[in-house]
Amino acid sequence: MSDFDKEDFVGAVYQMVKTVPYGRATSYGAIARAIGYPNMSRMVGRVLGGCSEVGVPAYRVVNSQGILSGKD
Repeated sequence: MSDFDKEDFVGAVYQMVKTVPYGRATSYGAIARAIGYPNMSRMVGRVLGGCSEVGVPAYRVVNSQGILSGKD
């Protein structure tokens, strides 16, 4: 993965999450696939777990069991 850039990845995750409509939810895996990194759903979860950017509805993204899996 020599062409991986963390800042680009984080930006792509944030942009994709911003497209999730009000009242709907998606999964970390779906976000990872949508941005072209199908095997990085855990990284999507880590990015969103630390999300502090205003306007990114991270709460609309859940794990494969449909549960928010952020910090307690």
